[in-house]
Amino acid sequence: MTPYLIEKLGDVIKTAQIHQQRLEAAYHEIIGWGSLNKDIYYTLTIEQIAFTDQYVYRFTKLQDLMGDKLFKLILQYVGEDTEKLALIDVLNKLEKLEIIESVTIWLNLRLDRNNIAHDYVKNIDEILEDLWSLIKKMIF
Repeated sequence: MTPYLIEKLGDVIKTAQIHQQRLEAAYHEIIGWGSLNKDIYYTLTIEQIAFTDQYVYRFTKLQDLMGDKLFKLILQYVGEDTEKLALIDVLNKLEKLEIIESVTIWLNLRLDRNNIAHDYVKNIDEILEDLWSLIKKMIF
């Protein structure tokens, strides 16, 4: 194991912690509203809307960081070659090594990430439903 790999892993973990802390702060603000639907959304202040934006941004960034960097670095740390592995293969190895609980959970989180991260032409009800569904899954 090279000092570079250890340093890189440490840097990625620190970045993940920043995303997680800010995601958690946004979560606690939003969950305090009790629900998130169109009627509530249209009564929010610009500062409150910023919390929804922060939640989406930090969740997406954390998912990307973990899927693109952290998981592969962890596998490299334990001696695995990850150069040509797709995300599903990385997740399967992590599950086999009991580093993650379930591939299915991570794939579902990735799907949630895709649902809230893309600006597809949706109506506000669908966007808020996807966001509120994700928020209810999280526990901090």
